[in-house]
Amino acid sequence: MNATIISVVSFVIATGFNSPEVPVKKPVGPTRVAVVNIGRVFSYFDHRNRWNALSLMSQVHKRHDEINQITTNIALWQTTLNNSDFRDDAKWHLRQYITRAKKHSAELDAEIKCLLEKYQEESLTQYWTEIQGAVKAYAEQHGIHIVLGYGEPLEIELLNAFPNINRKNQAIDTGASVPLLFRNSEDITDGVMNMMRKRRREKQE
Repeated sequence: MNATIISVVSFVIATGFNSPEVPVKKPVGPTRVAVVNIGRVFSYFDHRNRWNALSLMSQVHKRHDEINQITTNIALWQTTLNNSDFRDDAKWHLRQYITRAKKHSAELDAEIKCLLEKYQEESLTQYWTEIQGAVKAYAEQHGIHIVLGYGEPLEIELLNAFPNINRKNQAIDTGASVPLLFRNSEDITDGVMNMMRKRRREKQE
């Protein structure tokens, strides 16, 4: 048994050391790096897709109105139950109404939560896929090798405000990379947004 193990180990070592080296592709010329303000891209296209948001809010408001009506009915039934000398069977039916109404209200609340979560998931997936595609296309056209995403407030007065500085420090503390300096020429946010517009138009044609 020991001889077999030694033979296998010897074979692995021998073949491992004698295996050919995998060729490594060396970069040609300097590596170009660019950055994209992801928050700005998301803000723009979230505004452009406001029709979907309005449709969602219409469904949410409809359920909220129904919940408010149910809440009003429950309060009325409870007051009637407390202040009236009903027969026991009448009180039982009234309590059943209240129980069913509370259950329906909880179901509507769960539907609202589900609608919001589904919209957020679908929107984020759609935007992220579009952004990735546009970044790749733009980078290939302009010979860019690495594109980093970052987030900065759109309002200039907030750039050096404490909340933004603290946010960056917290990100660095958790091990994330935060761009501290880059030239405007390396920020391709506008180019990526233009590429996304172009790709959307091509899909609609």
